[in-house]
Amino acid sequence: MKTFDKISSFLPQGEKYLSAENSELMLYKDCDKSDFMNVTNALLKEGAESVYENTVDGNEFSFFCFECENVSCSFSKNEREIRVIAETGYLFPDFNKTEAYNLSTLAMKLAGVEYGPMEKLHAYLGNDKNYSKYEQLVEYDLLFGKSYYLKENEKPEQNTIKMGLDDVVVSYVKDDKSTILVKGENFTTNSVVYIDNKKVDTEYIDENTLRVKNTIQGDTLLVKQLGRNDGSLSVSNEVRLNGTTLAQK
Repeated sequence: MKTFDKISSFLPQGEKYLSAENSELMLYKDCDKSDFMNVTNALLKEGAESVYENTVDGNEFSFFCFECENVSCSFSKNEREIRVIAETGYLFPDFNKTEAYNLSTLAMKLAGVEYGPMEKLHAYLGNDKNYSKYEQLVEYDLLFGKSYYLKENEKPEQNTIKMGLDDVVVSYVKDDKSTILVKGENFTTNSVVYIDNKKVDTEYIDENTLRVKNTIQGDTLLVKQLGRNDGSLSVSNEVRLNGTTLAQK
């Protein structure tokens, strides 16, 4: 019995479609996670060589998926649907209709290499009607969220890489009427002052001088070099504020 038929034997009657020139699609509605796990466990017991499970849990969506013997299966929790795609033969992709971010998925598929986290999303849910929504949610989670999409062994380790050859240094501050001048070394147009770890409006004067308003209160000050989306590229020494004088912490 083919894997495609084995999956069907564990699920209620599905609706069959021609998903693409080289694949067949079966759609099973009104399903839950137990239905999906019954299929997964049955394949595992039979010694399936490549069964992957990936989970995303959140307020907006949740899905589970695996691939085995050229059959991919995904479960959308919110829609209560199980989608099974069986490939009937591989056709070279039409690159005029292929997005650049899908090239790594195609390359891994051709090479028989296990998919990475994002490649799994492209491979298993690329034909889903909510694919773009899932992709945006996963991208936001990886870039700005808490990486719920990734398994523990897939999460990147924090490193100590900094941008630039020279350290950013804060030396002292100086009253300048309604503003305060922050004096130091190696400031750039991307340098931003943080007081009590809160970003404040900063004016770049030169590589040794930054200017902030004199109305800001706080106990500590440091300068960060920021990239896109306020990503921290490097951080100066932290100093303790004492009126308008600084003593290195």
